[in-house]
Amino acid sequence: MSAALPWSLEECRALIGEWRTLRATMVGLAQRHPERIAAADPSHAASALNLMHYLAMRRVDVRALQARLTILGLSSLGRSEPHVLASVDKVLGLLHAIAGLPWRALHDDEPVGVRRGSALLERNAEALFGPSPEGRRVRIMVTLPSEAATEPARAVSLVAAGMDIARINCAHDDAAAWQAMAAHVRAAAVAAGRPVRVLTDLGGPKLRTGPIEPGPAILKLQPRRDLRGVVVEPARLGVYPAGARREVPGADAAVGVDADWLAGLQDGDIVDCVDTRSARRRFTVTSRADGAALLETRKTVYLGAQTQLQQRRREHNGPITHPSDLPEPPARIRLQRGDRLRLTEDGVGRAAGGERQPA
Repeated sequence: MSAALPWSLEECRALIGEWRTLRATMVGLAQRHPERIAAADPSHAASALNLMHYLAMRRVDVRALQARLTILGLSSLGRSEPHVLASVDKVLGLLHAIAGLPWRALHDDEPVGVRRGSALLERNAEALFGPSPEGRRVRIMVTLPSEAATEPARAVSLVAAGMDIARINCAHDDAAAWQAMAAHVRAAAVAAGRPVRVLTDLGGPKLRTGPIEPGPAILKLQPRRDLRGVVVEPARLGVYPAGARREVPGADAAVGVDADWLAGLQDGDIVDCVDTRSARRRFTVTSRADGAALLETRKTVYLGAQTQLQQRRREHNGPITHPSDLPEPPARIRLQRGDRLRLTEDGVGRAAGGERQPA
């Protein structure tokens, strides 16, 4: 064979070595955990071992190997789940045949062969989901909503529409609701004259967190810029009398201010501030209407409750106010690599005091 061909001896031998390594990993995982196989029902022991082999294979990124098998015209093991180890061995056998190398079939340690694996899968699926309806192989499973516990008509309509399996999600509702759902489904199935399975999906362990102390209320205003960073539209801040909590037409965001301070604003006035980053910023009053005003700025501004907004007119300093009704930020605790997060039974979550201390 020519070395330029995709099934060259060098490529086949390389693949044989890599697939043997993968096979050893699959067999080794099952050998290290015999207790997991023993924990399965004896009738499912072969399937449990096959599952261990599958999990071992999925721990490895075999996409590059699969692509190389496809180039050779061999199976990429894309549908090998019912018989994982047997599929790997068949690929190994074909690679040996292509390379002209001797091959001894490795069947003794294969829990599930190709034919037997498909039969087992069909048998177990029927035991779990019931027989396939006449005219189709697939079953229709529907997750019941909470309302199915109090509305029997929902089960009736679902059964009439072709539901073969009702799934109860035990991560929601309670035992009384689950029992009511099952009763409604069984009654609907009897009325329809056909079997409908009821499966309960048990909820796994969960971690429920309580309220987190909100951070400081900060409003960020940012002008729009083009791809070059040039401002194409200023940021617009609406101001209204404190406590009114109203929208200001044309504003990106709005805050409350002292009513007398607001009444003294005129179009063209300047409003200076030093924002929460100690950056000096300037707004221009562009309009007033209906007891509110619109201010514009061409720089990014961070406003906090302690930020001073000072009127300026013809270079003369005017009165000062502070913004109120600032939006509350989403509650969060910022964690960095190496931090510790302490979980408590009650109380309000809060970040650690000081920089880089465990939370």
